[in-house]
Amino acid sequence: MEENFPSKYWFTNLRNEDKKYITEHPNPSHMIVYLKKGLKFNEALRLGYEDAMREEIECTENISDKKK
Repeated sequence: MEENFPSKYWFTNLRNEDKKYITEHPNPSHMIVYLKKGLKFNEALRLGYEDAMREEIECTENISDKKK
């Protein structure tokens, strides 16, 4: 039954070095979404980074459009 709820244990199941990375990261929210879905740490890190960069680009474009 526990495997049906990966979000419940996402932090507990991480290796200590991965926990340290998350707790020391200034904003790990993008990768946490994927960890809660049950993805492995490295995959969540990659997808979270992609999301964060996509969001950054979108914000930058919106700011540029407003300055015009």
